[in-house]
Amino acid sequence: MERNPILEASLSAEDGLPLYLQLSSLFRRCIASGLLKPGDQLPSEAELCRHFEISRSTVRQALKELEEQGLIMRRQGLGSFVAEPKLYRRSENIYSFTAEATAMG
Repeated sequence: MERNPILEASLSAEDGLPLYLQLSSLFRRCIASGLLKPGDQLPSEAELCRHFEISRSTVRQALKELEEQGLIMRRQGLGSFVAEPKLYRRSENIYSFTAEATAMG
């Protein structure tokens, strides 16, 4: 089984940045760079706690932030997974039949 890139990194208590922000930033970088792809399963909370030697509440806070940003999905009993990227459209590019008909007279 391929080793998860998250478990190749480390966090630093001396960094000045809270550990949960360091962890969520690490996940964001791995997702943005393509090291973690949509559908990839993330390490379990317990595994992250052991590897980084941090509390479960720190891990949960990082995962909650990522979930709120739409980067991961958490499924009870199954684990956490990288979410499919959301499609964003700029509102001025949305077709309006009414506007088109009005413009044509």
